[in-house]
Amino acid sequence: MAWTVTNNTPSLRVFTRPLSPYELGFFYDGKFNGVADLVENYLAATRDESLFRPENVSRTWVAVKQIFPLLGATTKELKSQMPGALFVVSELDLGIARPNDVTLGLAQSKEEVHSIVDRLITGPRQLSDHLLARLYIYSRTDKPGHFHVLFLRSHVIIDGTSALTMIRTFFDILSLPPCTGVPDLPTRLALCVGIHNLDPDKHLPEGQRRWRRAAGQIIRQNRFQKLKVRSRFGTAC
Repeated sequence: MAWTVTNNTPSLRVFTRPLSPYELGFFYDGKFNGVADLVENYLAATRDESLFRPENVSRTWVAVKQIFPLLGATTKELKSQMPGALFVVSELDLGIARPNDVTLGLAQSKEEVHSIVDRLITGPRQLSDHLLARLYIYSRTDKPGHFHVLFLRSHVIIDGTSALTMIRTFFDILSLPPCTGVPDLPTRLALCVGIHNLDPDKHLPEGQRRWRRAAGQIIRQNRFQKLKVRSRFGTAC
């Protein structure tokens, strides 16, 4: 599940890696009308509305994609007897705001924003194999300086915890002066590995791995027993 360079031309490099079995499940979930797509609604209030000008938002999104390259990745389903797919990360795509990466609009109320979120969840799918994450920003006409940032993404590239890190980074970069430094792409991709690659025991024989799992379960049960307390009525809690 390592990344492979398919085009090594400077500034035009393309990297691919197979989806892990866990990722592949979310990949096919997404194809069933986006049942694994997630959307989050963040409300930002600012006195400096210029932060949300199109050029600053596009600059920020490009910088965030370069830090979290799977945001700009595409997927390619393999034609084989066994289900399979690849992540494809293009260095060129990470350096630009692609069409539909970011959508800016106006909303007259909180209820209208909630209606938009509902359409993103229940309406026609807004993501695809070529667009795994999108950002929608709506300026509230009834509350100057208030902006709703809707982050729509496929679960195949990001979960809830990492999404919080990503959106915090987005707001940090949005409010800071431009930075010319570009993160090293291979270094960032080295962090984007399949979950099974994080197993510290993957190098061990299967028998020894089963033994360790059994021992860990026993230790967990023993610790859980010690956490139990008795109420004054004599019932274990």
